[in-house]
Amino acid sequence: MRPVMFARIVGGLMVLAAVLSFIPNLNVVPAEGMPALAIDNSYGLFLGFVPMNILSKILLLALGAVGLAVSYAPATSLPGSIKWSRILFVLTAVFAVLGLFPATNTLFGYMPLYGWSVATSAVFAILGAYFGFGLTARVPEVKGAPSHARVAGVR
Repeated sequence: MRPVMFARIVGGLMVLAAVLSFIPNLNVVPAEGMPALAIDNSYGLFLGFVPMNILSKILLLALGAVGLAVSYAPATSLPGSIKWSRILFVLTAVFAVLGLFPATNTLFGYMPLYGWSVATSAVFAILGAYFGFGLTARVPEVKGAPSHARVAGVR
């Protein structure tokens, strides 16, 4: 799979998950033992597993929409998708690491980063690293070609 297809598929899945997460029947209201948040609008467990509030839902929707937008841009879809994959890696890796520590697993009271949120963030970080850094590092450099063509391996 290429970075453009990755951005298209994962971006679409993110948008779909974000839209579905706004449906109240797909969220389990906060149970006992869930940390309190400063922003508790739409706070609950999406599909009974992933803790989300309004900020995490909006962030998921925005990341997915940007992924779709860069993957469909006609002239810059490859470099845009690679850059999006790299940004996805950095952002979700930071969220996964912050979610491991009790002092930061609610992003200072603003966004839930615990439980299955850590696992999903780690999966997105690994995939973003592969398509943003690992896969593109193996593409040979072409002399005299524009920088985006070098990344794509176009002659």
